[in-house]
Amino acid sequence: MYVFNKMVNNRFDHEVFVLRPQHPIGSQHPMVNDDLPHRIITGGVVIKPNVTSFNKTGVVFEDGTQVNDLDVVIFCTGYKIGFKFIDHSILPVSDNKVELYKYLFPPNLAKPTLAVLGCIQPLGAIFPISELQARWATRVFCGKTSLPPKSIMMDDIEKKRKAMQERYYASKRHTIQVRLQVLYIKQYWYETTFIVH
Repeated sequence: MYVFNKMVNNRFDHEVFVLRPQHPIGSQHPMVNDDLPHRIITGGVVIKPNVTSFNKTGVVFEDGTQVNDLDVVIFCTGYKIGFKFIDHSILPVSDNKVELYKYLFPPNLAKPTLAVLGCIQPLGAIFPISELQARWATRVFCGKTSLPPKSIMMDDIEKKRKAMQERYYASKRHTIQVRLQVLYIKQYWYETTFIVH
């Protein structure tokens, strides 16, 4: 861990700019931006603590400082996972947690007639994974590949949930995280015996 921290801080000392996270490195997905240090140094970006309250024209921060005469405040809070157009018994979502076998199939269906593509958060690009998910879903829908029994799917979902709880700090952001997308893709190919011609 020491070596990794040293590498990350070699070019940009996060402590100096008050950007060092409160959690261990690697327990949250990274934000990479080569332009950020320059923007901070030149004053284009000002690091502030959390907002505690709003006044008539601005905000008050945890350290007591204020910024007034603001035109707009944008909350970057992430997103809430939900499928309001699907019955909750088919695709339940609770506290941003959705039960999908291999991040794709709801295990509660008698027949696999629904797949949720892209409800996954890799550390890399989502498009290759979504492409493979679409191919797998097509094979399942056509009957060329079958899913395991519900008990096995639920066991798999629970194992992934426990692994995420051990890996990441508790947050609604880490409910669909995939640590190593290459391993997910390999496992996915193995599970489906999918062959590209």
